[in-house]
Amino acid sequence: MSRLKNYLRGLASGYALLAVNVFYTLASIRLAWSHLPEEEFGVWTISVMAAGYFAFVDLGMGPSLARLLIDHKDDRSGEAYGGMIKTGMLVFLIQGAIVLLLGSALSFFLPAWLDAPVELREDLFRLLLAQTVLVAAGFQTRVFGQLLQAHQRMDLGNIIQIVSFLVGILLLWRCLASGVGIYSLLAAQVGGWCVNVALSAWVCIRCGMLPRRGRWGRANRPQFRELFSYGTDVFLVGLGTQLIMTSHALALSRALGGKAGLEAAAVWAVATKAFTLAHQLVGRTLANAEPMFGEMHARNEAGRLKDRHRVLFRCVSAFGVWCATVFAFCNGSFLTVWMKGKVVWPELNNWLIAVWFVLLSQQAVHTLALLSMKRTSLLKKAFLAEGALFLAGGAAWFGGQGFEWLIGWSILCTTVFTFSVSTFAIGALFEVGGGRLLWTRQLPGLGMLALLVPLGWGLRTLCQGIPAAAEFCVMALGLGGAGAVFFVRIVLPAEWRIKLVEYLPRPLRPMLRLVGGV
Repeated sequence: MSRLKNYLRGLASGYALLAVNVFYTLASIRLAWSHLPEEEFGVWTISVMAAGYFAFVDLGMGPSLARLLIDHKDDRSGEAYGGMIKTGMLVFLIQGAIVLLLGSALSFFLPAWLDAPVELREDLFRLLLAQTVLVAAGFQTRVFGQLLQAHQRMDLGNIIQIVSFLVGILLLWRCLASGVGIYSLLAAQVGGWCVNVALSAWVCIRCGMLPRRGRWGRANRPQFRELFSYGTDVFLVGLGTQLIMTSHALALSRALGGKAGLEAAAVWAVATKAFTLAHQLVGRTLANAEPMFGEMHARNEAGRLKDRHRVLFRCVSAFGVWCATVFAFCNGSFLTVWMKGKVVWPELNNWLIAVWFVLLSQQAVHTLALLSMKRTSLLKKAFLAEGALFLAGGAAWFGGQGFEWLIGWSILCTTVFTFSVSTFAIGALFEVGGGRLLWTRQLPGLGMLALLVPLGWGLRTLCQGIPAAAEFCVMALGLGGAGAVFFVRIVLPAEWRIKLVEYLPRPLRPMLRLVGGV
């Protein structure tokens, strides 16, 4: 199967997974909220949040294993491929044991430390312990997901996760209806996990992703050092990303303090929900390209890697402008409808976030290529420096200024650190001049901007005086539709348009032919 076909299938199934995930989250909260007392739902929330911190025990080893398997998957008759799998499984075993140790201790002390009601402490203890066991077991079986990624079958992994979510929501509904209570949420989680593991293992075996018989090799120290070294770099980049993307609420709480800080953090969390969703859309687009880039690097296809980076950058640049412009024009009316006017959020903030979003989107393409080629020495420092400086500066300097000052601080930090460093590194690596990276390859994005901004202001003029819900629908459909036509017909390469027509379900093909001119 071609890389492009794998990419497009992975992208389509990834967007479907994102939609199902949103449905699962909303439906599960609604079901649990209608069947459980608030304090019991709070107990479940605390147990899940506490278990979420155990993800940091990974230290980047999961993504690192997937990337290093790409280096060896073409030679499954040798022992290096099987040895890398065994090395990864050994690392995951150790990490799972650490999770069990830390989680068991946390389960004993956290209920009393949180001063939970006496009658709920036993439930909290059991849920914490169960979450610990589930997370630890997940470390032991995550190798199947890394195999699917290394072999560019993200579509199968996404479909498996969709099935798991559907099984989970059915179990949750059935258990709540049967009176299982707070443990219904745990039953749904365990059921979904079991389905995920069983299907992932079956697919890996069925598709021949495991080493050949007698060629499993051994876990060894050189591969462990390679896994740990690259994994540490990936972890540091991920930690920096976490600080850059999620520290605004902390900076607001620290800068303003007390009730005012908490209220400002709450406003930020609500007002940027659409930005978070748009960022996930771009993230899905890039995540499916990562194993392809890794394979091209492993096979020394330098020319093809350079060309694919160029195409991906042009597409993501235009896609980022598209998402950012829709967000800038529509977020105000969306908040008015969703929160019934209870959230005060100036429009200037939307435009500043849109600028930041474009910078983040372009930086992410360069970061993807550098990680795939294991060029991380300067990258990890840039991400950590930006994250630390933003959090420290935002908390100390924000003071009583408006949100626009904090967003401006984000724009400045990203421009100086990760955007500049990643752009410079890619330009030097691919021998591409700064003018071509910063101007010629920006033309699709600039064209998208030139189309959508005048259209957006025109639609807004026409929408004056109508209800916010109607304004949101008109703006979203108008800008979204115009952006889609421009992206498919102008930005997307002709080869991709032809392949999309081949891979889409038959009922959707005429529409794409009309839009894309295929």
